[in-house]
Amino acid sequence: MKVVIKDRSWLTQAMDFIRGRKDHPSKHEQIFGFLGSSGPSVILSCIKLILLGSIVSIAVLATILFPLLFKLSPVLPFLAIIPSCVAIYQVPKMVTLYTWVCSVEMLKTTEDIISVVRADKHEKLINILRILSMLSYFLDQVTHILNPQPSTINHQTLPL
Repeated sequence: MKVVIKDRSWLTQAMDFIRGRKDHPSKHEQIFGFLGSSGPSVILSCIKLILLGSIVSIAVLATILFPLLFKLSPVLPFLAIIPSCVAIYQVPKMVTLYTWVCSVEMLKTTEDIISVVRADKHEKLINILRILSMLSYFLDQVTHILNPQPSTINHQTLPL
């Protein structure tokens, strides 16, 4: 996998300077712009705040502001609740997209993935060699039982 280094904005460079980061962000971190590696946690906090704000907004509108808004117009309290309901409706989609974007596979380096795959293949190869060695041993035992050594056989000459 090749890391694509984009031209970074002044805001991204400033955030990197503040955080003391000198290396270039990975391909996955570039998705989050100036937030960089802290992007997933900031976005998750935003999703939580949207959900909390919507619930609190609905609670305040339903308990405290409903009579006041209803006096102004009977439709107004219901119109005021619509943005919060839409936000709550969108939260599952936001969480799904957040999970998809923050998948762990993109956080791994190619070298680490290759080393893990090599280690797994090496372990499987060692297990296969052990099985083949045991099979060879058992086959030798079976051939030894079926064909005893010539020194233990009574040699009788057969008439021709």
